[in-house]
Amino acid sequence: MPTIMTSEREKYENTIKNHPNYDFISKELKRQWVSVSKNGSNPRSDCWNKLHKKLIEEGKLPQESTLVNVARLIHPTKKHVCKICNIQSSIYYEYPTKTTVKWLKNTFPYVKIDGTIFDIYQQITDKNELFTKYFGMNIEKLEQVCKNDEYSGKKLSPGVMGNPPDRLDGFHCYSICCRKAKDTGRSDENMKNYVRDRRAYENISDGNILLANSITGKLNTVKYSCFICKNEEIMSADHIGPISLGFIHDPINIQACCSSCNSRKNNRIKIEDVRKIKILEEKGINMLSWWAINSWDKYKNMDCSVLYKKLRKNAKKFMCIIDWLKLNKQHIIEAFIDTYMNHDKSYVINNIDILSSGGIEFTYTEKITHKKTKQKQKERTIQILLEKNGTQMTLSESEIGYLSDIDISTFKNKICKLLEEL
Repeated sequence: MPTIMTSEREKYENTIKNHPNYDFISKELKRQWVSVSKNGSNPRSDCWNKLHKKLIEEGKLPQESTLVNVARLIHPTKKHVCKICNIQSSIYYEYPTKTTVKWLKNTFPYVKIDGTIFDIYQQITDKNELFTKYFGMNIEKLEQVCKNDEYSGKKLSPGVMGNPPDRLDGFHCYSICCRKAKDTGRSDENMKNYVRDRRAYENISDGNILLANSITGKLNTVKYSCFICKNEEIMSADHIGPISLGFIHDPINIQACCSSCNSRKNNRIKIEDVRKIKILEEKGINMLSWWAINSWDKYKNMDCSVLYKKLRKNAKKFMCIIDWLKLNKQHIIEAFIDTYMNHDKSYVINNIDILSSGGIEFTYTEKITHKKTKQKQKERTIQILLEKNGTQMTLSESEIGYLSDIDISTFKNKICKLLEEL
């Protein structure tokens, strides 16, 4: 009788299933490696959330941590085995991103780009100063930061993307080696869209988010004279009022400029932006998300630097409240998501014209979203919103007491009431 070989992936899954670190998940919920969400809620969510809360209380994870940090902390080997090719990868942020690969090729053209950044480092001589300048720390410190799961930046990528509570180990089945090939949603263009709508959902922005995303994508294909620097460049979508300060993610809040001018502006708000917003307000157009309207009304006639600070403080407080609700009232957050998100339609931009002022005019085709696609979008929205934003603010005991009886009918009113006190 022929011997049946066990693949590295099968060995890996057996190790995880039988390891005591995963005893917080019941045997019944361990039967399937992938746990499917039902009605927007995953059966394993409670298990992961309870463990997360426990690890924070024990001081093993910081308050601003997420479920992905839990998955990395409890992982017994810190090595993930790809289900597609059986190759092992580190679960940490140790792999060069597209930007870093480009830097490596330009700086060290003789080096083979393979493995972690630390594997690549071993091939290079006379490199300490260059690496320190690029990463902002020496290689020893960088390795310590990565192994402690403290890396944050855009120069390194994890060996495998987190996916708790869907996967038993908290990670996607395929690793970085097969990520783009097997996950079509991570194509370069789709990842641009992902980042755009992720920002809107993270900030719980009002507006027609999906149409705004489609316009943003279309602008990335248009070359035009930037209304700020006058250079002819590929356009990018600039929010007149930054969504991180509470402005809507909607076509009415988008103007076109080059990516360099957009980056320089960052999330600041200038006097000309305030003027544009006020003109739109006079026409009866609301430019603010529900949680930022009061702050805008109170400070919109003040100096721009004061206005920015007040809107920023309001946004941080709002995110602090949302973070507390995620940890202590997750069912309320999930109920709010059902009323907040609208994925009934999708949009295709047919034509777009850019005005000399940076304004845009466009035509589009509207389509009804397929039920399966709508469900996937809903699950992704929930996953994004249930991650922690890591704000440095904390709620007082009286504020926590005030929120203790919050429900979906009082959700907006109670939050706005706390924000009014700033």
